[in-house]
Amino acid sequence: MDMPSIPQMFFARAASRGQRPAQLVKRGGTWQAISWQAMSDHVRHIAQGLLTLGVQVGDRIALLASSRAEWVQCDLGIMAAAAITVPVYPSSLPEQVAYILQNAEVTLACVDTPAQLEKLLQVRAALPALRHIVLMDGQPPSPDPLILSLSALMTRGAAASEHAALLDARLRDLTPDHEATYVYTSGTTGPPKGVVQTPGNHLFTVQSCSAIITAEEGDVNLLFLPLAHSFARLEAFLGLYIGFTTAFAESIDALAENMREVRPMLVFSVPRVYEKIYARVQAAGNSGSPLKRALFQRCVAVGRQVSALQQRRQPIPAGLRLLQGLAHQLVFKKLHQTVGGRLRYFISGGAPLAQEIAEFFHAAGILIL
Repeated sequence: MDMPSIPQMFFARAASRGQRPAQLVKRGGTWQAISWQAMSDHVRHIAQGLLTLGVQVGDRIALLASSRAEWVQCDLGIMAAAAITVPVYPSSLPEQVAYILQNAEVTLACVDTPAQLEKLLQVRAALPALRHIVLMDGQPPSPDPLILSLSALMTRGAAASEHAALLDARLRDLTPDHEATYVYTSGTTGPPKGVVQTPGNHLFTVQSCSAIITAEEGDVNLLFLPLAHSFARLEAFLGLYIGFTTAFAESIDALAENMREVRPMLVFSVPRVYEKIYARVQAAGNSGSPLKRALFQRCVAVGRQVSALQQRRQPIPAGLRLLQGLAHQLVFKKLHQTVGGRLRYFISGGAPLAQEIAEFFHAAGILIL
């Protein structure tokens, strides 16, 4: 798919996928699907809603929210309107939020909860360029011309048919070289610095990744990493490029439960999550009777033998293959069930993955890229 920008890529993919599920969100205890067509409508209504608020080409719009379906929809709507997305970690303190929004000269901010809204209101006096705040959850707590709900923004956009041509023109004018995102560094060596990313940057990463991984349209991925980080945003864009069904985890604490429920084919994560799974499996395997511990260690040894042969691309002898099947049934099957039972592989990024962790998972029959 050769497109000059992420929004154009998304709309083309949505047109081809139609009523198939694009996003999965858990509401009221059940997983609900948002189709590609519905998501496309949401993005277009958000973008046209932004135009009704006077958003100009190159305006900076902050996203201060946890990872969720609306984050991706707003991100796409912002870029479709030819504005610039400024992601902000939801864990940021009010003064940190103020610094980034001041530095980027943000004119509009999207927040997900009343708690995040309160952060902005605390530093409102320090943000003279801020003209509007969009609240994803519910309605503004009190009448304020500065604040409107996401549903109200989308209603404005859906009704603004006169802005459809303007939006189409802005989409046509998007190029791989214009500014699309300012991603702020953590600030460990001084004040955070805004790193400029272009559509060309985003498209290069998704095209490069799609060329080397095994993935198909309709594959389910479970997204839980913070979308303010480029690694999680790559996951979101790759899903749009290939045509994944992206399920949004309720929280990091609910990750194990959500994996069992949505049964993803691939999961992006930082090493810390794999380390925690590894520690739990090791603790369980090395507890109990001497016989149980010996059985666990023998099964891991069998898995390591198979892994070594697979890495050398050598055939697995029939006897070892039989032992591998027994090891899976006796020890590793529970781990596979924990991650949903149809995982093709994990993807690790954001920090180095310890060799011991990667080798253990591969011995258990789970590949981490």
